[in-house]
Amino acid sequence: MIKYSKRICEALMKTLYIDIYFLINFTVDLLALYFSALFYKLPITTVRLMLSAFIGAAYAVFGILLLENSVYMYPISVLILITMIIIITKGSHIYRKIKYCILFLVFEILIGGLVFYGYTSLDKFEPLKNFISEENENKKLILLSVLILFSIGVLKLIISLFNGTRCHKSVKLIVEYNGEKKSIDAFVDSGNLAVDPFDKTPVMLIGQKLANEIYGNDSEKIYSICEIDASLKKKIKIIPVSFGAEKKILYGIKPDFVYVKTKTNEERISLTIAIDKEGGCYGGYNALIPLSALDDIPYENL
Repeated sequence: MIKYSKRICEALMKTLYIDIYFLINFTVDLLALYFSALFYKLPITTVRLMLSAFIGAAYAVFGILLLENSVYMYPISVLILITMIIIITKGSHIYRKIKYCILFLVFEILIGGLVFYGYTSLDKFEPLKNFISEENENKKLILLSVLILFSIGVLKLIISLFNGTRCHKSVKLIVEYNGEKKSIDAFVDSGNLAVDPFDKTPVMLIGQKLANEIYGNDSEKIYSICEIDASLKKKIKIIPVSFGAEKKILYGIKPDFVYVKTKTNEERISLTIAIDKEGGCYGGYNALIPLSALDDIPYENL
């Protein structure tokens, strides 16, 4: 009976060790993914963030343990990294994925280094010496997990305070089409994740009235197949867009050029415009531009 009890205890401790190790890796990946997106101003969803961090942590616990010293370890590690980046940056251009991947690796090294330093320094902290012993690493891991979770709560509180004081941003745009220029005010929306399905260009939403001012008769022709000429066909876009639980298919036209007015000059950006017949007023503005369209422009210059 004692022998079986001992085996059960050993199995439970091993399971506890794996659970805690998974929690630590999940937390490190989650923080690295989150701060990379925050620093890069990449719009992400909670589901994609959690899924990507879960895949990374699961591989760290099971994959590396099973593939330790295997020739397949490094290729599979690269494949897992690519999978995580694809999930978290869904709908983004390939160049944005590469930049985000580099940023993620930097944050992963920094945060992972801090966690490792904290782990090795816990037993050196005088008040904890009686609680932690070299023979009981699980206590050390449990305490480290509690500290990490507490730090996440503090960071989230700080970020929410800063987000609460930051005002909503709008930008002035100049849209050029067939030699005609139109100046418009657009509301910046970090939740607008719509992209052109083919070239992954961010999509700005406008109402029918503004579309008529920018595109003239072309804004009405796109709904009538018979009236579309060859030159206009090349510019027409069909964009799937989600409004909460509702999904729509919108028609759009690729403008010739789009410029953002900054504090110093005008910056050209790549943008597709979708026409929302039921829209037209977005927070008091007549256009809704995704934050991802402004990635290459420093926030303080807007």
